[in-house]
Amino acid sequence: MGERVLECLRSPDREGGGCRCGADLHDEAVGDRVRVLYDQCVQKLLRDILGVERAALFAAVLFGISLVEKSLLVDGIADPSSETYRVQLRHMMGAALEYQS
Repeated sequence: MGERVLECLRSPDREGGGCRCGADLHDEAVGDRVRVLYDQCVQKLLRDILGVERAALFAAVLFGISLVEKSLLVDGIADPSSETYRVQLRHMMGAALEYQS
């Protein structure tokens, strides 16, 4: 699963701006639909595999890195095509997966 996530974040979307993780969530016309589809198609699977808390943390890592890199333009996140980016993301995903309440 981690390799698929890395590939999504590395691959350009149709406008060439990278993965559009969550880009439509605030759109009044489609936001609710996107949230429902995400919950039914992705988050439910993560919850079934990881449990509620770790699934939430894993999702936060994926959406968070996209926000930090593409919208907030925070320094320190490596280029998505680099091995350093792969290491950074795998570290954060691993931390989410290892969480125990």
